[in-house]
Amino acid sequence: MGTFLLGANIRAAAKSALHMVHAWAVDHRLLLGQVATDEKSNKITAVPKLLAMLSLKGCIVTADAMNCQRTTCAQIAKQDGDYVIALKGNQGSLHDDVRVFLEDPDRPTDPCHTTVDNDHGRIETRTGTVCASVEWLQHRPKWPALGALGKMVRMREAGINTATETTY
Repeated sequence: MGTFLLGANIRAAAKSALHMVHAWAVDHRLLLGQVATDEKSNKITAVPKLLAMLSLKGCIVTADAMNCQRTTCAQIAKQDGDYVIALKGNQGSLHDDVRVFLEDPDRPTDPCHTTVDNDHGRIETRTGTVCASVEWLQHRPKWPALGALGKMVRMREAGINTATETTY
């Protein structure tokens, strides 16, 4: 099983930005493919082209919130892959619903995993939580092959400064 990371945005010389979407095999540190976005478009239109070039069977595709699109998730599932995609305000009420659900103090505790890194003069603690109770979400427009929801809490300590960020 491999992990693919979708990313974008490469600058070309001093000209305007050349926007590329690339697939990166994380475990092998290998660029698998890349597609330029159309000049008058964004990477949402380039991602399906890039995914079509790849064999996703048994792989996990990770992507940023811009790729949190039903069509993208459907394509990954159709190609026998799995996905982990960030969820932000681009999905409006879905983000709010997931946040409220995962933050509900009356919900049973989900399994979590914590890592601590001490590097570059800062300590970063990450706690990831995964909840497989997604049936409440499936009565809405379906998210293809949705198996779980997750939350990542990052706490960064640098000297006397502390910052916390939560993502879903």
